[in-house]
Amino acid sequence: MKRIMLCMCVFVVTYSLSAVGQTGIIQGSAVDENADPVSEAEVTWFDLDASENVVEAHTGPQASVNTDKTGHFTIEHLVVDHNYALVAKKESAGYPDMSMSLYNPLGKTQTTTARPKGQVLEFRLQMGPKAARLKWDVRDAITGAHVKGLTFAMHRGDGAGESAGLAPLSGSAPASYSLLVPTDVGVSVEFSAKGYKTWYYPGTTTKAATTFMSTAPGQTTKLDVRLEQAGAQHN
Repeated sequence: MKRIMLCMCVFVVTYSLSAVGQTGIIQGSAVDENADPVSEAEVTWFDLDASENVVEAHTGPQASVNTDKTGHFTIEHLVVDHNYALVAKKESAGYPDMSMSLYNPLGKTQTTTARPKGQVLEFRLQMGPKAARLKWDVRDAITGAHVKGLTFAMHRGDGAGESAGLAPLSGSAPASYSLLVPTDVGVSVEFSAKGYKTWYYPGTTTKAATTFMSTAPGQTTKLDVRLEQAGAQHN
């Protein structure tokens, strides 16, 4: 009887050491709204069991992998049995970075568990929803020259994200540029630069007169913005 118990203890210790040495794997495919595979999509993951991860809160470079020609991806060197949140983007095809609050204010993600090699289950990662594209060209209203030192801000019409304390999408930007905008809600857009009056969509310098821009998936909207110099008078 004592010999049997000793053997069981040896087995348990050996098994535990083996499990510690294993690394977790997640593999699957990224698909679009028609369940078709999406090649060259960038997949990012967040370890939900390592810390209190808020999808929007990450800063700095984040580990990622790209899907292959068949939409398949493999993520290795994870922690076995840890739960991971996954998001995917392919901006050239209209699929935005769903780790950003502008597109995903409630931080909704798909989750799966890292498994040891040989126990991995195929995971289907849903892309989207598909966004619209906004292009802008910002110039001086008098000279027609591109405005330098331009900053912009974009707000969701429903206030989601900001009401939870998350910052709107804002920062410096080239005078001629494009980015994706959500289609599930209208957005407000504003441009400003030193020495100029702030421009608010659809083309006013009065903040109270701004309206929300509505878009549809795959749609491209172009804004020809003309900034008025501060102190300029209308005739």
